[in-house]
Amino acid sequence: MTKHIGIVAGSAEGAALCYRTICLEAPVFMGEHNHPEITMSSIPLAVHMRHIRANDWKKVADLLAVSARKVSSAGADFAICPDNTYHQAFEYLIPQSPIPWLHIAKAVGEEASCLGYNRLAVLGTKYLMEGPVYPESLAAFGIEREIPELEDRVKINQIIFDELVNGIFPEPSRLYLNEVTSKLKAQGCDAVVLGCTELPLIVRRDDCPLPTLDLQTHETLQITWSLLSFFSLFAVPQLLGVLIYFRLRRFRRVLAHVAGFLLTTGSFICLSYLFFLYLPAKAHPEERCGLPLMGALFVTMAGTVITIFLSLIIQAILRKRTRTVDVSTP
Repeated sequence: MTKHIGIVAGSAEGAALCYRTICLEAPVFMGEHNHPEITMSSIPLAVHMRHIRANDWKKVADLLAVSARKVSSAGADFAICPDNTYHQAFEYLIPQSPIPWLHIAKAVGEEASCLGYNRLAVLGTKYLMEGPVYPESLAAFGIEREIPELEDRVKINQIIFDELVNGIFPEPSRLYLNEVTSKLKAQGCDAVVLGCTELPLIVRRDDCPLPTLDLQTHETLQITWSLLSFFSLFAVPQLLGVLIYFRLRRFRRVLAHVAGFLLTTGSFICLSYLFFLYLPAKAHPEERCGLPLMGALFVTMAGTVITIFLSLIIQAILRKRTRTVDVSTP
């Protein structure tokens, strides 16, 4: 069974993109018209902005915690906030949240590191570009970050709040964002983080001066996390075998099942890691997330057969050793 995702919304456009991306990406892995269960809590953006403008991130965290409790009570296993800016409140949010959160900036850092990027341009609200969210998260991966000049930061912030969050995506603004990205490319950046949920709605990958890391990458990671519960399916017959044989006091078979389970689990982890690590460096982030996940799902389907096969081999070895001991005993 997949995990239940809780979306804690900020802007309407960003929350809609988050929900839509999950629903469109999931059928590739889960089948036609299928996606993880999703619950959304949406406190009005105006309420959040009152505290953001006052630089009161503890109050922002309190609002996010209210939403977290709502989606948790609805059954969500973890939460995602599509708004990068809100992540500045996470240091106050996490201790009071009833469920874990997916941290977008950390996910970006992991993805950028896997793709071999060393210096990221960060676009977003002025609170995000000037705040600590990305510097701290990227530093953990040894990645530098660059932001636009003050004049550009002011204009980008204006574009976001006057146009994008209201569903307005004018062509001059798109071209301006490309111009700013070109400047950052000239300063040595090798990719750009679209660190505002709405930016992927206006910035086009096909003509952006730099490769983009955006919301769709983060949502793919959400789906990956949600589907991780599939990987435990192959453990079910092994654990049932352990319980049955333990009750029957057939400890040799208990040992065989445990060993088979551990061997297969270790192999799965190693193969999945290597598969992800050695994908072509130029592959797009979605491809790098999707391909190892598909490989992992294949391993999951084959896992039951593999663990049972290993168990039978180990049982045969133990049976042979037992017979040897019985023959040599006077």
